[in-house]
Amino acid sequence: MIIQISHRHNITRKRCAMSQSFFSQLSFDQWVELAQKNPKKLDQIKQKMVNEVIDQAASDRQLRLRAFQWKLEQISRIAPSPLSACITYSHMMWKQIYGGQGLVSACQLSSHKAKILPLKK
Repeated sequence: MIIQISHRHNITRKRCAMSQSFFSQLSFDQWVELAQKNPKKLDQIKQKMVNEVIDQAASDRQLRLRAFQWKLEQISRIAPSPLSACITYSHMMWKQIYGGQGLVSACQLSSHKAKILPLKK
């Protein structure tokens, strides 16, 4: 798996060797079977993969990523169903995009303006 990590305006690509090997070794059906038969093992694999990705992030971002991961785990833990957790995650994402301090507001407040040029025929 290749993870893109944006650090300010520089984008780097890092290869997650463990993530790659787990994804390539198991099919979707095998992941489902693992979830049904050995959920503890699945959780261990997931935790290792998440930690690997966070460890490869810029050091000044790691604490925030770990806090966010903790928040996601708490939502999952208290949700009445996986679908309910997924809906909560979706609401969080949309709030980050359209909320008062969201991406859309940040883009609208940006001081970078582009001049629109007409297309020549």
